Amino acid sequence: MIDTNFRKQVANWLAGLSCLSLATVSPDGLPQVVSVFFAADDDLDIFFASSGASRHAVNIENQPRVAVSFHTDVWSWEAVAGVQLEGQVKHLQDSAESEYAQLLLRDKFPWLNQLTGQYESVRWYCFTADWLRVINNQNIAQG
Repeated sequence: MIDTNFRKQVANWLAGLSCLSLATVSPDGLPQVVSVFFAADDDLDIFFASSGASRHAVNIENQPRVAVSFHTDVWSWEAVAGVQLEGQVKHLQDSAESEYAQLLLRDKFPWLNQLTGQYESVRWYCFTADWLRVINNQNIAQG
């Protein structure tokens, strides 16, 4: 179980990032990774949208257990910071859940409000972590 206050701290850090790396497993056991735009709430539920025909959506339907990672873009080992998570992805089929995901994403990415018609074919997803690790090489480098 991940502490509630810690979840909020991580969610606040994630607010400054735009993409996550989502690792899934194909039905024939091959690992696959994709970058997707995301938004997280204070409970550290992480929302994203994808085409139902995408490889990762097909993989999620087959195996909803996934890994997710976030990191800042840096050029030195000492500056590496990020979060690794494992958990479950749920396809949001309830309209209230989907609307909540859309609201979070549109708030984080205002340019999404300019898109019309693209959302009719996407599926909305929620990732919930049951394992989390913070990476902060600056702490290691300072000893």
